[in-house]
Amino acid sequence: MTLVMDGSFLAQTGKVRPNQIGAGAFQGIPMDGPGTGFVLEVRTDAVPVWITEVVRRLNIAVAAAASEPGWQPITKIAIIRGLQTLRSVMSADSSRPSLAPTPEGGLQFEWHDAGWDVEIEVEPDGTVETWGRHLRNGTTFDGAFANTSDSVRVALKDITLHHSDGGG
Repeated sequence: MTLVMDGSFLAQTGKVRPNQIGAGAFQGIPMDGPGTGFVLEVRTDAVPVWITEVVRRLNIAVAAAASEPGWQPITKIAIIRGLQTLRSVMSADSSRPSLAPTPEGGLQFEWHDAGWDVEIEVEPDGTVETWGRHLRNGTTFDGAFANTSDSVRVALKDITLHHSDGGG
């Protein structure tokens, strides 16, 4: 499947290539240079349920950031690193996050469900920070993604398991 991001819409061409999608599935995309559009090619027979909706929401966020006076456009590295991060912690049926641009050109992904508040913030340079807390049992995590990825994965699994309508 080819997902086209041009800052305003998602186009699906339906091109599917047999390969396994992994955490590196979104590598090899030019992250600098002129232009606001690029193509994400997901090579798999089993596209995760959440990917199309997340890319649709990313296009909305890109357009929102572009229309906000004084805000920086979301960087390509933030988009790619965000997708890589999601792929590394989400399963095929994970609940989809809400997302929003940050004024500096980054992204924030959020889940607020099943007693959890989980946030993944991707800075414009691709740095990823996370924060989470479970409102009932007091579990918390906060810090660089490299140090919190297991906690994020557990929280998202719990959210998906207990999500009220079956996924984001």
